[in-house]
Amino acid sequence: MRVTAHMVALGFRACLVCWFLLASPARGAQAQEPHLLRLGIFVPDRVVHVRDVVKPWVARVNERLAEYGYEIKLMAGGSLGRDGEMQLRLLTAGVSDITWFPTGYVAGRLPAVPLLEIPYLSDDPEDLTQAFWRLYTRGLLDGLSDVHPLALSVSPANFLHLAFDLDTLDGLSNRKIRVANAAQARIVGAVGGTAVGGITATQVAESLSRNMIDGTLFSWHGTRATGIERTTRTHVRQPLAFSLRLW
Repeated sequence: MRVTAHMVALGFRACLVCWFLLASPARGAQAQEPHLLRLGIFVPDRVVHVRDVVKPWVARVNERLAEYGYEIKLMAGGSLGRDGEMQLRLLTAGVSDITWFPTGYVAGRLPAVPLLEIPYLSDDPEDLTQAFWRLYTRGLLDGLSDVHPLALSVSPANFLHLAFDLDTLDGLSNRKIRVANAAQARIVGAVGGTAVGGITATQVAESLSRNMIDGTLFSWHGTRATGIERTTRTHVRQPLAFSLRLW
């Protein structure tokens, strides 16, 4: 499957990874109910890439699956599990059949991914998305032997969103900044901040409001739906990093 520029432009930040058991039950001609394939997504369905990409995709695919007795059921908002870091484990355990998650949540499983997280490697997420897919099709993306990738993508660039006023880079010294991967952690460390991991996208706004962190690296398209827009007041308009996603 080729990830299109349209997907990337809409912030198609995730990668849906589909894992079908070989022992899936056969569907007879007399089957009354479709066999449901649970698509688990831990972010709300109002997030742009779910609302404008995943939901239309599910509708189109279900039109084709109907004749085979299958139907994808979108279960957004963490109904199968709210922890972003648990999504791959939920998939391989059979809790979900299809999932979507940032690769930073499975650090170490995909050793080639950090190559695409290098700042200023490219300013075009479509170029990086195509490179991401080529790594997979050429057998250079280890760590996915037990799942079947439907799509791989790179988000629009991440910017620094802060809950405090910032006049110079010195103001970042010892400030706690949420990061999604090792490359982002190194960026934050390089400007004197303290990188904080283990906070998923749906937990950032609450962490900011409770003063557990002082800011976050995040792409613009997700700041409103996740509540980051209302819990920050300073935005550094310099692209600093990318985040990769899997279907």
